[in-house]
Amino acid sequence: MTVAPHSFDADEFHDSAEPHASAEPASPAAVLKDIRFSYDRGTSWALDGVSLTVHAGERLCLVGPNGSGKSTLARLIAGLTAPDGGEVTLLGQRVYAAGPNADAYRAARHGIGMVFQNPEDQLVTTVLEDDVAFGPENLGLERELIGERIVDSLQAVGLANLRQSDPTRMSGGQQQRASIAGMLAMNPAMLVLDEPTAMLDESARAEVMRILDDLQARGTTIVHVTHHPDETVHADRIVHMEAGRIIGITAAVDNRSPLAEAVSQSETEGSIGTEAAPSRPTNDSPRQREREDGSELPLLSDGIGDMTNPIIRVSHLTYRYPSAKRAVIDDLSFTIARGETVALMGVNGSGKSTLVRMLCALTAPTAGSIEVAGVPVASTGKRGRNVRPKSANRKQLAQLRRHVGYVMQHPEHQLFADTVAEDVAYGPRNQGLGETEVADRVRESLELLHIGHLADRSPFDLSGGKLEVPDDDYGIWYVDMMDNPDRYEGVEVSFKAIMCHSKKFKGVHCPGRFAMVCCDKDMQFLALVCRGEGLENFKDKEWVKIHATVKKEKCDAYQGEGPVLYVTDIAATTKPDPELVSF
Repeated sequence: MTVAPHSFDADEFHDSAEPHASAEPASPAAVLKDIRFSYDRGTSWALDGVSLTVHAGERLCLVGPNGSGKSTLARLIAGLTAPDGGEVTLLGQRVYAAGPNADAYRAARHGIGMVFQNPEDQLVTTVLEDDVAFGPENLGLERELIGERIVDSLQAVGLANLRQSDPTRMSGGQQQRASIAGMLAMNPAMLVLDEPTAMLDESARAEVMRILDDLQARGTTIVHVTHHPDETVHADRIVHMEAGRIIGITAAVDNRSPLAEAVSQSETEGSIGTEAAPSRPTNDSPRQREREDGSELPLLSDGIGDMTNPIIRVSHLTYRYPSAKRAVIDDLSFTIARGETVALMGVNGSGKSTLVRMLCALTAPTAGSIEVAGVPVASTGKRGRNVRPKSANRKQLAQLRRHVGYVMQHPEHQLFADTVAEDVAYGPRNQGLGETEVADRVRESLELLHIGHLADRSPFDLSGGKLEVPDDDYGIWYVDMMDNPDRYEGVEVSFKAIMCHSKKFKGVHCPGRFAMVCCDKDMQFLALVCRGEGLENFKDKEWVKIHATVKKEKCDAYQGEGPVLYVTDIAATTKPDPELVSF
């Protein structure tokens, strides 16, 4: 993340109880007047006539249904996106008035940090402490102070014992805590958080709320987008949004919600700063939770439904990440009956997502066997439990896909079609169904989820619709975007690339990826024209993570019209594996 905090004295992070306090009345942290913002050049408005003042030191929560404009407003407050109209002042800098002021935006961003929904957008190294140090190092802080920031920040989010670990291999919840630590180490005057607890368990969520409490006490301005009503309990004001407008602003009331109680408990028990470990049942602890009537809730394999032919059978399953000292899943066995609903719960890093990926044949186990809907996803046969199991073959995988669907944490990893309807139709078509049945399934699915009215919309125009381009899909995405630039007009994209500064076209920056089209002698550089602040600060051949908005424009480098990417954020990153693009 390249958004830097405000300038401060070296001892500010530790020694000042209220680092942002002033003897003079503080000016507002952010002032927005009659803001309008559109992702489709005015066809529809994500924000329409929004006016809001964020007071210095205030804790403000943005709430509302999906698509109400919360995330868009948060990005505007963070200075990462400019509106289409209105006026914006951030930390005393008038950044937008009849157009953006690049110098003012640059100055304001020095005091603003942002935590995104997707923590992968903020991880730039393969060592956790290096990732946390990235921001302070860019500020030019002394090495000793950077070390103190690393320790304090990792302790605050409960990752102190993982400072040498690879954050790219952590669970989604641990990655989110790592991204928060990176922002804490930079100590911004204003911190904007877009659903920072979306992937966290209750314990970790309570830790984040404790962190925000501490920052609020220090005078940090906090803007927090959330879907959890209990996370608004300590806010000064709650801004209610709907359909791109503010429909009400209310004062928060501390009613000591369950989460608040969890925060209080963590304060008394001193749990902040310690890594939560996966809980294991003891001989003294109850095996089962109870229903409201006092009867026990059955566990897996306790005979719910017809267990004569279970839909899922797992035996002695083990998984260990290549660099891990211990297995994340160790000798796990269970069965699940047909028609049974099962919830997987546990602390971040306990193996929930890993288990689900193995059930879907997206990750191969280290040991053990898995059978789903009669398909041997992984089997040891007569080779014994301690040998790597045999994975399902192509025919078996095709059979499995007919029975199993998988919804990922990040929806952008699954969306690729022009419209919502076409995206939904992709799976049924691959199953060989006729077009009439495909159309019926699409209609029924969209109606079930109450999004039938969005059938003809681009999935990337929807709330949470940023396109995260997987490393393996860069080539396909590049070709599709060059062939169909209209399809990507206004879409927010995120991808890894090699920086390249054009020698032929002065001032043109064109990051891209090398592709081996047919042989090692036929290499092509698939480059994209990018515009924005800070691109010139990166060296040729340096790997970067780019966040940008696509616009179709005439460009000499394309010898005509093509997709021009307007960069909203760019940071150094690690190169993907494999480095070369394939099709």
